[in-house]
Amino acid sequence: MSQHATIDRRRVEDIVRRVVRQQVAAAGSSAFASFRLPTDAGTSQNAGQSSLVVSISARHVHLTPEHVERLFGAGATLTPEKPLYQNGFYAAEQTVMVVGPRRRMLP
Repeated sequence: MSQHATIDRRRVEDIVRRVVRQQVAAAGSSAFASFRLPTDAGTSQNAGQSSLVVSISARHVHLTPEHVERLFGAGATLTPEKPLYQNGFYAAEQTVMVVGPRRRMLP
């Protein structure tokens, strides 16, 4: 029987926010001229909550154009379905099923 380690989502979000803020501060204003990092100060309704969204997902893959052609055929390109928080990145309409070493589809 396998055991899965669990990490508190709130703790992960706090760590990611702290690292992002440190990176932005270290890079200086010119490196992130178009980047606006939300502040944690909100309305009384959202007091104490950060508006910097953190998402965690292991259910995705990064593909090069060569990978796309091998998976979907010569000349194939991905069709954007929805934009992601990172500029220039998107979730595609095309999907793949990833099978792990035990020949089971990964959830």
